[in-house]
Amino acid sequence: MNDKYELIAEDFVEVLGRRLFRIRSKKTFSRVAIGDKGGFVESERNLSPYGNAWVSEDAWVSGDASVSKPTDILVIGPVGSRSAYFSVIVPSGKVKVGCFEGSLDDLEKAAKERDRQDYLDLLPGIRAIVSRRQVAKE
Repeated sequence: MNDKYELIAEDFVEVLGRRLFRIRSKKTFSRVAIGDKGGFVESERNLSPYGNAWVSEDAWVSGDASVSKPTDILVIGPVGSRSAYFSVIVPSGKVKVGCFEGSLDDLEKAAKERDRQDYLDLLPGIRAIVSRRQVAKE
């Protein structure tokens, strides 16, 4: 238990065999108001109960990943047979996964060339998050 946020037991998604719970703020801090719903975490170990760190919108944090300070980086994983993690700099849409580093368009092209359907399946959701964040910053 912490006084920053709570896990909403009835609001969850199943991702790669893991159950992730939506979070709800229990207090106002930074750009988050009391009662605001955030993204999804597997457990409280994925998001610090201290400071201004927050998981926004429909972002997921699970496994050994954790968020401990405010940032505009989206991390998704593990994905595929290599259990790779996508790291996306949200305002710019730059992405790093495995040895690849570039734009979302470049990733889409590379994934098509290598028949990486697992990567292609994630791109629409990543693009939606990047687009919403860019609009919110304008």
